[in-house]
Amino acid sequence: MVEDLDLEPNEDLQASHHRWLLSYADLMTLLFALFVVLFSTTYAGQKKSQEISKGVREAFGEHPVAEKPVVPVIVAKPPVPLPSPDPGLEPVKSLLDDRLKVAIQMGKTEIRLESRGLVIHLKDVSFFPPGDTEIRSDAYEMIGQIAKVIAPLPNFVMVEGHSDGVKIHNSRFHDNWELSAARSVSMLRYLSETYGIPQERLSAAAFADTRPLSDNTSAAGRAQNRRVDIVILSESPR
Repeated sequence: MVEDLDLEPNEDLQASHHRWLLSYADLMTLLFALFVVLFSTTYAGQKKSQEISKGVREAFGEHPVAEKPVVPVIVAKPPVPLPSPDPGLEPVKSLLDDRLKVAIQMGKTEIRLESRGLVIHLKDVSFFPPGDTEIRSDAYEMIGQIAKVIAPLPNFVMVEGHSDGVKIHNSRFHDNWELSAARSVSMLRYLSETYGIPQERLSAAAFADTRPLSDNTSAAGRAQNRRVDIVILSESPR
């Protein structure tokens, strides 16, 4: 009798002790269901909003535009303008054109105004014997006309020797560089010693066949390239 009374209170105590687990499980189930409903509602709302937005755009005649690839734009730099010829040398050119009119017509010389200065092309056949550096005596008068114009000017003067593309090699000149250099120095000395142009205003340069005026494949082109240039430079002594 006593054993029956002791058993019943123990069983009730155990049942009441584990009853909270059922309530906790029910609560977790309800929370999970709530999260599932919220997630599905949010996802459905996003899709619905996208469908509504698409429908409105189509109703107004707007259509989705595919994204165009980005093409890099290259901005070209403007070309650097070349320096203009010195206008102060235009009267000098006009004076030389007048004094050397006959020689220009005969093709012995050519005068051009360039950005670096006034260039006087002296065709070698009219000023030097073939392969030689001694100035021809019949060219003295023409060179004198040039020297008389140059002498009163303040400008520097460059004398440049040029050759054609035919290589020279003899006992006197090893190559075209030596020939073009010797001719430019010969002309420089003549201008200085005969007409008193100060040596500090003069300089000589040799270019051989590196700066042709014409094609070296023809006799006429080679004749154009064989020359001595007297350049009245744009810059004046400082």
